[in-house]
Amino acid sequence: MKCKNHPNKEVVASCVECGNFFCSDCLTISDRKHYCPDCVKTLLENDAPVSKQLIIQQQQQLGNEAQISFPVQQTNWEPIISWGLSICFFLFALSYLARGQLAGIWSTLLGFLWLIPFNDWLKKEKNIEITLAMKIGASIFLLFLMGLSTPATTK
Repeated sequence: MKCKNHPNKEVVASCVECGNFFCSDCLTISDRKHYCPDCVKTLLENDAPVSKQLIIQQQQQLGNEAQISFPVQQTNWEPIISWGLSICFFLFALSYLARGQLAGIWSTLLGFLWLIPFNDWLKKEKNIEITLAMKIGASIFLLFLMGLSTPATTK
């Protein structure tokens, strides 16, 4: 029987993932299991629980010409921060609106500015994109307005 990738070479084993037969040049061995190059690539890309030996073996076979890249999962903090700031601004809005102060309206608008669904709607429907710098600038401006609208107490 001949190798799937090298028709002139004899088969030594089959891949435990796909079941196709390959020669010794194609297979990567890890924990006494044989993997073909395509399945190794898929396992590494999908961040499957693959043994370190499989990764080391694959790097040795590829040599210095190729690098294996691993997908690094990072926490996307933007939605968490955006929702948190929106809630804070809406709470500010309630407190200022309850006292009949104008800053409550600005705080409400700013709360919407930080909401992700509102930003998505602006992008899709109105073709307006609000950058992080614009949001921060508006937040600073709101804090300034809130400071102006708070009556100064004198003793």
